[in-house]
Amino acid sequence: MYVSLHNHSDGSLLDGYQTVQEMVSRAKALNMSAISLTDHGTMRNIIRFYEECTSNDIKPIIGCEFYFCPDVTIRDRALTHHLVLLAMNDEGYMNLKKLDTFAYDKDSWLYKPRIDWETLQEHSNGLICLSACMASIINTEDGEEWFKRYKELFGDRFYAEIQPLNIEEQWKYNDKVIGLARKYNVPLVVTTDAHYSVPEDKVYHSLWIRINNHEYHNDENYIWLEDEIRKTQWIPKDVIDECIENTARIAERCNVVIPDTGSHYPKYPCSNPKEKVREICRSHWKELVPKGKYKEYAERFEMEMKDLEATNYLEYLLIIWSVLSWCKEQHIPLGEGRGCSISGTKVLMWNGTVKNIEDIVVGDKVISHTGQIREVTKTFKYKVNEPMTQVTVENRNPMTFTCDHKILVFRGSRCDKKKTTGYKYCRPTCLYPCRKYGSYEWIPMSEVEKDDLVCFPQVHLTKPNQTRIDLKGLLPEVIEKDGYVNVFSNDAQWDKGKIPRYIDITPDLCRLIGYFIGNGWATKQVDKDGTKRGDSFGIAFPTTHMKYVSDCRRLLKSIFNADTSVKPNKRNTCVQIHCYRSIVGMLFAKLCGVHAINKHIPDILMTDNPLWAVHLLEGLMRTDGSVAGGRTAYDSISYNLVCQIKTLWSYLGGSSAIRIRNVTHKNWHTSYKLVLHSTSRWYGDNMYHTEVKDVKHIDNFKGYVYDFTTDVDHSYVANNTVVHNSSAGCLVGYLMGIHKIDPIKYHTEFFRFCNRERKSPADVDSDISTLNRGRVIEHVREMYGNVCKVQTLGYTKDPDKPSAGKEAVLKAWQSLANKSYSKAPRTKKWSDRADAWIYPVDPEWEKQWEYAPKYKTEASKCVVDSIDDLQDAPISLDEKQKSELIDVAKHFCGRIDKIGVHASAVLVTPDDLVNYTPVEGCYSNDTSTGKRVYLRTACYSFHELEQRGNLKLDLLGLNTLDLIDKCMGYIGKDMNLDDIPMDDKEAYDMYSNGNLDGVFQMESPGMRKVAKELHVSCFDDVAALVALYRPGPLDSGMMQQYIDGKNGASIDYLCDAYKEITKNTFGVIVYQEQCMKLAMKMAGYSLGEADMLRKVIGRKEMTKIDAAVKEFISRCMEHGYSKEIAEKVGMQIKAAGRYLFNKCLSGREYVVTHTGARTKRSIRELYRFFHDDRYNKSQLDPYGVHGVKACSMDNDGKIVENYIVDVRESGTMPVFILVTESGKQVRCTLNHKIPTPSGIKLLVELSIGDSVYVSDVLGTHIERIAAISYECDEMCYDVEMDNPYHNFVTGNGVVVCNSHSIAYGRLSYKTAYLKAHYPVQFMCALLNTKNDNQDKVISYLANCKEMGIKILPPDFSVGNKEWQIEGNCIRVGLTYIKGVGKELALSVQEETNCDYSSLTDWNSIVEHNNSGVVKGLIQAGALDFLNKSRGWMMSNLSNTQKYVKRLQQCKERIGFYRDEYEKATNDKERARALRMENQWAEKRNGVNFVECQEKPLDKAAGEIATLGFSFSKVPDVLCGVASSVHEITTKNGNKMALVTFTTEDYGTYKGSIAPFLWGHGKTRYGRDKLFVEQGKTYEFMMKKNKQYMDIVDVKEVC
Repeated sequence: MYVSLHNHSDGSLLDGYQTVQEMVSRAKALNMSAISLTDHGTMRNIIRFYEECTSNDIKPIIGCEFYFCPDVTIRDRALTHHLVLLAMNDEGYMNLKKLDTFAYDKDSWLYKPRIDWETLQEHSNGLICLSACMASIINTEDGEEWFKRYKELFGDRFYAEIQPLNIEEQWKYNDKVIGLARKYNVPLVVTTDAHYSVPEDKVYHSLWIRINNHEYHNDENYIWLEDEIRKTQWIPKDVIDECIENTARIAERCNVVIPDTGSHYPKYPCSNPKEKVREICRSHWKELVPKGKYKEYAERFEMEMKDLEATNYLEYLLIIWSVLSWCKEQHIPLGEGRGCSISGTKVLMWNGTVKNIEDIVVGDKVISHTGQIREVTKTFKYKVNEPMTQVTVENRNPMTFTCDHKILVFRGSRCDKKKTTGYKYCRPTCLYPCRKYGSYEWIPMSEVEKDDLVCFPQVHLTKPNQTRIDLKGLLPEVIEKDGYVNVFSNDAQWDKGKIPRYIDITPDLCRLIGYFIGNGWATKQVDKDGTKRGDSFGIAFPTTHMKYVSDCRRLLKSIFNADTSVKPNKRNTCVQIHCYRSIVGMLFAKLCGVHAINKHIPDILMTDNPLWAVHLLEGLMRTDGSVAGGRTAYDSISYNLVCQIKTLWSYLGGSSAIRIRNVTHKNWHTSYKLVLHSTSRWYGDNMYHTEVKDVKHIDNFKGYVYDFTTDVDHSYVANNTVVHNSSAGCLVGYLMGIHKIDPIKYHTEFFRFCNRERKSPADVDSDISTLNRGRVIEHVREMYGNVCKVQTLGYTKDPDKPSAGKEAVLKAWQSLANKSYSKAPRTKKWSDRADAWIYPVDPEWEKQWEYAPKYKTEASKCVVDSIDDLQDAPISLDEKQKSELIDVAKHFCGRIDKIGVHASAVLVTPDDLVNYTPVEGCYSNDTSTGKRVYLRTACYSFHELEQRGNLKLDLLGLNTLDLIDKCMGYIGKDMNLDDIPMDDKEAYDMYSNGNLDGVFQMESPGMRKVAKELHVSCFDDVAALVALYRPGPLDSGMMQQYIDGKNGASIDYLCDAYKEITKNTFGVIVYQEQCMKLAMKMAGYSLGEADMLRKVIGRKEMTKIDAAVKEFISRCMEHGYSKEIAEKVGMQIKAAGRYLFNKCLSGREYVVTHTGARTKRSIRELYRFFHDDRYNKSQLDPYGVHGVKACSMDNDGKIVENYIVDVRESGTMPVFILVTESGKQVRCTLNHKIPTPSGIKLLVELSIGDSVYVSDVLGTHIERIAAISYECDEMCYDVEMDNPYHNFVTGNGVVVCNSHSIAYGRLSYKTAYLKAHYPVQFMCALLNTKNDNQDKVISYLANCKEMGIKILPPDFSVGNKEWQIEGNCIRVGLTYIKGVGKELALSVQEETNCDYSSLTDWNSIVEHNNSGVVKGLIQAGALDFLNKSRGWMMSNLSNTQKYVKRLQQCKERIGFYRDEYEKATNDKERARALRMENQWAEKRNGVNFVECQEKPLDKAAGEIATLGFSFSKVPDVLCGVASSVHEITTKNGNKMALVTFTTEDYGTYKGSIAPFLWGHGKTRYGRDKLFVEQGKTYEFMMKKNKQYMDIVDVKEVC
């Protein structure tokens, strides 16, 4: 039986075409017992190949086709050949991994990963060697010698490989190999070097390799049938049987098993990990375990320790603890993975409705992953600055979660019948016998992949708690008499309209409710004189549904004894049933809501009664239901209603999917279609599966995230998908300080973190600043010695999915373009530069080329739902070309086309990495340095490594603090930003002067303008500036009003109430409580209603905001305010909703006061003092100063008197309690400011062990924090203190600050302070962070000039790759120079030792840098230190390169023959080596440098080309094209122009032409005016103020 032994998958990047699945499927179809994988120079697909083979009962043969050269130290590309190695056993597999690892060493790499003879000898055991294809070293002059060497090394494990390919060169090679095999008694084997699996794919393989513009020498490299090989004429008949039989023998000899079990965590450096964990936990026991609960915590602790020890997680916890502890010691900020979602995430409630996650409260009931109803036990809200993952499943409504949040997915194998089923992966509901069972997994959001199957449960509703409706209890306004109810009390109408008080819930009533929800209405009826007559009730039906009209009327009569009438509508398209029984209208409006967008199913029907549910759905489907194309669906604009029907259908055993329908009118509501499926889509465990449509990774999300815990199942349904609630469940981890959530207090289960069936531990993700990530990785390497980054594979997308196809289209376009370009008409032309004839493409043809690169991106944008969208897309291709593009793109989908490095994953192993994975490498941008460097990476994916028990750490780099970190590095370690004064005049002058380059959030021209106008003089101005420079306050004029008020202008307040509430902010709404006060003062809102208004305007749901503002305006008018005033205030509130501050301190807190008999007052009492006119204020304010004396802490830590000037409500918020080591407490929200010895910090920034200030009699002292924990949600307040000390002493003695949310303002102030006091260090750090953005750099250099910082030209002899500080100057970094890049060589390693010597002469610089780098250095002036003119260096660069290259070649050959001389074993060999050495020495002596005549070089032009600016003088008169001309009108009504000239050599110049010069004619001084037309070429001169002083028309440009 023939076995295919030489096969390439798509792991051979853009060379092998077949996927692993296609390869194994082909082998199975041909009844092969085994098959091998031998990708070119890589093992990246080995694990996938192994798993695919074993799941299909095919033996996997592990191999690799290596790039072999005799000696990797010889840097000669021509000496690279092919060699196939197959692993026979575990030793062979290990040697295969070692060879692969060696091949990717940077010293081995030369265009390809290479192995050499010495390494092969060392690692040949357990390997079978095939001589390989025509690219083998056997096919060289020394081929026979190498054939003998292979035979000697491998013995009977060496096979001579021939191939049945119809190529003349292959026939000759086959004859040579057969001859050598017979001569040296080596067995023969036949392979087809398969790059694709079936013959039909040959055209697609040809196009696949065309992506890189490669061509293949034949089209027969697929997996052949045995009969095809036997019948071929390209292999002699006398060897065919032997060749085929040997393939089977080799398969029998290869028996590698790759285990997928075990634990391979590195060892923490201690003798007893168990005791070490106990020691750490004991050190935190007293401060973290509540008194009186030691026994409960001890029992849980011991239980966890047993499982952690059994699963070998103790080492894991210790490693995480050691890394986090080291980060804290080094003051490296860490982000906490909290497993939360952003606001707006829809949570499925017990009654089928949905609720935004931010509105979930304790006690709410939600649906869990088992379909059961579970109670919310705790809610969480965090402010984060970290990566997020956005997953779209159905209805185009994505859910966004933190990367560590868990989601339930079903993972199956790839579907063998994809063309029949249409599915990429096996589904658990599939009926085909080939189905491969998968499993459910809780995986982090970051690991979710497109096409994963996520889950929706079959819902279990609660038993009904009532079987009839009490109308009097439901409608208190009705009148009851003798067991009947009515809305009218007079006798005449009583008997006519009365109905029984109790209405039984029957299937008929349920169906009637369904009719009403679908097409019913209930409205107030009013007589002409204004008398209310009651509620009108009606239901409409299409004229085609008259039988339902009769049913509906019958139900109204039988249930309510209500008479009805039937009327057609005005357009006669439907009939309307009218019922004027008021109580019926009131009942249905109360139960189901009014208006279509508010309709919902009553809670009493969302219960466990299938008969009720069926009849309710029957009524619903008879109204807004539809059947089309075999699909049943329901349409509604009420999302809650659609979700309720989905829940009911799920309860009945049906599955469904929600779709958003396209809205064709801007004023229409969004419409939802619920598509109902049958029960066949449910799996045995009552889960419905839906594919993930799209996955997006958000690099950096700033804002609040939310989560909650539930009892029992610890899960919920979000956006119709099962996810896990997120609190950490490991008490041991809590006591070690790894996380901050007490699992006993919050009832989180340990099995979520660890159970004995779980293969990998829970992830502990750490977010670190980009610059610190490298330090952390190095620390892990120093601690454990075996660390490496993880490789990622990039795939083209699957065309069968709605969002798929763009990447495949781009690849297909590139391939077809390369194919088309190769056939383009060409012309013969002599090239002086190449000194040869060249054949460029006809430029006229190129202009009309349909596949031009500019059309490629446009084509990909046309792919919305599938690749077929291209058929009707308006792109540059004709119909035939479109069809070809679509066909090729579809075939390209699902293949590996690129590799990269995982952004955060790091593999840590207990011993040599190669024991677990080959270590390969690739070029990538290092996130810790920003440089493109060669990185070694684990060959296998992190999923494959984790499944096999390896430890993966996630260390993600963030950029937020990099600028400050770099600047602090220049300043020195003694500088502490938390100690800077907050009243620094020089820092505030930065704002007032507009000198804000690099200052956080202040760089835009608009922000600079506002900062200058505001005349910033204190930190409150900075905070207000950050808050108010947003679209809301800018559009509404709030920003300008605040500026005017700050600068003393009189404010025209809208009304007295508005003045009272906003006078301290100059008539501008800045704080949320101001909105609440306005609502209570002007519109009569209760506190609860005002808080609801605050919540609504703080969100981005414009429909709700508009409705809330409309209601506010209406209620203001009811309270006597004019419509004009009410609307203006309403618009101010609406605009303010986008930027308002939160301010938060528990109302139970006390403030230490200095008046009256009592020494402290509660914040609630102080709030009454300021806002309740009935409160007796004389005791707290005996002198009528409208303030309360309190205690503040001054800058020296002493207690001083100060005044409380206001206390404001902030609404209900989560409150946390901080407890010091002496028991002092304070209750506030996480964003409250607290003074510490390290500066003012938010509560969320503090940890246990940090210090805070606590007051004593006359001063303060420092105490450590003993605990920080969540307490409850309650009403919070803000206490505003008078200047200059914005802090106060709470009743328990802890000093806290005013509670404005000022994080952005503080960061902005810190950067301004650094710039003011350390301008050179700050600007140097800024230039380095923007080194790759020339536009930014040029603007920063202009700022340096304004600040008097001198910029020094680049100098190669100084050797600074980055911008560098020299005294009070900054020198240009060499890597900034265009064309130089990151691979600039400044030094070279000495041959005799490991020392490096600098390149100091012209020849050595040219020798060790490529021509592009040297040209950039010359033009930028970096080589002026050589005292050679730039023109001479540029003219002689090419000859110098030839000269040093020839010298280097001679040097290498001399060194080679010297080594041969040393190795020689006889006189003949020594004589030959000596002779060759002398010959090459003579050649070296004969190498002469041919100097060229110097050509003049414009220094300024060269500097501008490489730097974007020049140190040399630019000519006074320049020539350029007017690329942009804009005429504008000044404030005085005069015309002037903004003109941009683009020159050929000196860059772009932007300037203006003053009004007195712009236009036609002459000025009043008699000179000609300047007028410029866009597109013409002009000579021009500029003044220093960037105004053009002279422009002369040179020529018109066509």
